Amino acid sequence: MIKPLLVFLLILVLVVFAIMNVHGVPLNLIVGGPVNVKAIYLVLASYFLGMITAFYIVISVRIRAKRREQLSGRKEVEEPDTEDE
Repeated sequence: MIKPLLVFLLILVLVVFAIMNVHGVPLNLIVGGPVNVKAIYLVLASYFLGMITAFYIVISVRIRAKRREQLSGRKEVEEPDTEDE
């Protein structure tokens, strides 16, 4: 019961935020003059660029950890324990 209510409230907050940010803002690009873009589009673009960056960082950290784990596993296999002798 509480989960649907929280989802509804989150959607309501997002809709109100989107409605409040429909005004145009000038976006100065490297080439050409300023372009008039709605503020909500800039916010969403920034959010998705941040999510893509975070996803890339998480994936690269996981790949490095997996490689380290594989390399440490190989060293253990190559060097058997000789403590029994």
